[in-house]
Amino acid sequence: MVTVIASDAASKRDVPFVLIGLIYALALATRLTFLSQGMANPVLRVPFVDESINWEVAKTILHGHLRPVSYVRSPGYMYVLAGLARSLDEDAFHVRVAHAFLDALSPVLMLLIGARLFGVGAGIAAGILGAIYWTCVLFSCQLLDTSLTCLLCLTLVYLLVRLPHEWKWKWLICGIVAGVAAAARPNLLIAAPVIASVLFVRGRATRWLAHRSGRSVPSDRDAPSKPWLQGVLLILGCAAGIAPVTLRNRIVGGEWVPVCISGGVNMWIANKPGADGKDIAPVLDDDTTPIVASAGGDPWEWCLTYQMWLRYGKKHLGPDARYGQIDRLFTRMFLKSVLEHPYHFVGNLFKRICWTFNVYEFPNNNDPYEFTDFSSLIRLLSRLHFGIVCPLALLGIVLAFKSLGCRSTSLVCYLSLLAALVLTGAMFVVNARYRLPMVCALMPLAGYALARLATAIRHPRCSSRSLAGMVALLAVLGVFCNVNLFGYRPAQRPIYLEWFFATACDKTGATEFLPQAVDRLGPRMAADAESDRPQAMAAFIRRYEYPFAFLMRYYSRRHDWPQTLRYGALMVRYEPYERPKAIEYFDKGMQEAIRANRPEALNQVLRNLLPVLADKDRETLAELCLVWGTNLKSEDMLVMAVSVLGELTRQQPDRADYEAKLEEARGALETIRERRESAKKRGTRSTP
Repeated sequence: MVTVIASDAASKRDVPFVLIGLIYALALATRLTFLSQGMANPVLRVPFVDESINWEVAKTILHGHLRPVSYVRSPGYMYVLAGLARSLDEDAFHVRVAHAFLDALSPVLMLLIGARLFGVGAGIAAGILGAIYWTCVLFSCQLLDTSLTCLLCLTLVYLLVRLPHEWKWKWLICGIVAGVAAAARPNLLIAAPVIASVLFVRGRATRWLAHRSGRSVPSDRDAPSKPWLQGVLLILGCAAGIAPVTLRNRIVGGEWVPVCISGGVNMWIANKPGADGKDIAPVLDDDTTPIVASAGGDPWEWCLTYQMWLRYGKKHLGPDARYGQIDRLFTRMFLKSVLEHPYHFVGNLFKRICWTFNVYEFPNNNDPYEFTDFSSLIRLLSRLHFGIVCPLALLGIVLAFKSLGCRSTSLVCYLSLLAALVLTGAMFVVNARYRLPMVCALMPLAGYALARLATAIRHPRCSSRSLAGMVALLAVLGVFCNVNLFGYRPAQRPIYLEWFFATACDKTGATEFLPQAVDRLGPRMAADAESDRPQAMAAFIRRYEYPFAFLMRYYSRRHDWPQTLRYGALMVRYEPYERPKAIEYFDKGMQEAIRANRPEALNQVLRNLLPVLADKDRETLAELCLVWGTNLKSEDMLVMAVSVLGELTRQQPDRADYEAKLEEARGALETIRERRESAKKRGTRSTP
């Protein structure tokens, strides 16, 4: 009889292959439709920001040019991307299409997980949610590790709930999948130890309760008989999954680095004193030397955060410091900051846990909400946002515990993985891209809540009290997920996104969007630079990306001279000094002075330049004073040119060009004075 009942229960969880195909088709259709519409956004037309780094690293791997150092970024996705690039002739658009085909498997796994745990109805709801959920669709076509990480996490959940617990090799297989997932997203390294610990504690608690009550330990087919063995196999499998990466780092890079060397710096950036817990605050120090990628270096050197921590590490550990040593330096700095500022760390951790369940999709490389302007599909799908899905999923957790209790090992493993995703995510900055694996893992629970609510409404014999309780809890969770806790949603879009979009428009030749993008960027960058408390990311961009120089050139091409000179002045005031840019700014002022016969425009330019040049580049100061004084017959500028050139000649007597320019300046000054004296004499003779 028991066998018949078990067989009947299992049959209710079998998913027809046709249903799997329909969910996959729906998911693929939404992703390909978005790709066709989303390419109108300039940030998707070419690989951009992290996409660009990933794409170039993949091509470097493909051509065998990766340097023999430890991995700076998690390599799992890089190698998958390299394989796709090889198969598709290194065409980025075709790789995006392949991404969509791979990502469409994730809703199928949501369907199978939901059906296995909660029944086919819940599985169908989960699969549909995953197929049409807007950020799943949004990230499916981007050259980032997000889609691969989601797919691997869901694969791990499916294996945990599908394979029989008494089969000991299940735990080794699940551990290997967890290790492979960690090679794509290193914070998943904690998943296997967390699940193993929960299994062990659960087993010990069961035995302790049985002993205390004087009963024998209940025999539960669903529970593993030796939780310590399953936990050991799980951890060993995880170690085996990342072993190729770890051994490569040791053999090639000369260091024992499990996956990559970005963990310490990312924890420091997210938790250092002054960090707000949500925005990326790069490592800034007093070194203003311009950063450029070295010749023959790897493409991840295009990442300015990498350049910053590398410079900082070598400055404090010496020029021969290895990558692993620098990462450990930042790990020590992180731990020290936690010990010295525990309340700041705990406060930020609590806030980030709350933000993990918040409706707002905090941006990273691009603004998710910006795509609603380019894709009618995303605009429609975004109405089903996280503020709806998350309360359903949290309700699903409560209902699952209430109906299944802690007897289900499948549920315990599933929720343990979810807890690991939440806690490790909260250790770093929270944004839409990083939390998406957790969102995907929540979908089967949201599907279960929908199925339970539908059943309660459809069957009048269902207790009205039970239905009212579910609705009330859903309302409370809805408020929690949709309220702007601790100012998570900013009043306006972060400045760095305006910079990304404007430069993407310029890079891709999207002239139809560039004027509006620049008009949004310029005033905000200027206001931030002139404010008492400039933002860290805006300061970072000004120091290493030179937005004011970009704006000066843009308005110069449009012959908008007032704006050209305005942003040129901001460039010399707030951006690191570079001689060609200073001369370019001077040339723009000269063009305006000649074009409109406005010598005061050049006067203003030179007044802005003089303090900077006097402090940083006296040779250019002398040259510009000579040019300006000669062309506009300015005695004051020629006097300054003679003074500075005389000083330079005394300091470097072997420079014949200084002597020649000094003679030229003296000659021009003498000519002006002679003409002035001549004019005075003529004026005296003509006076009666």
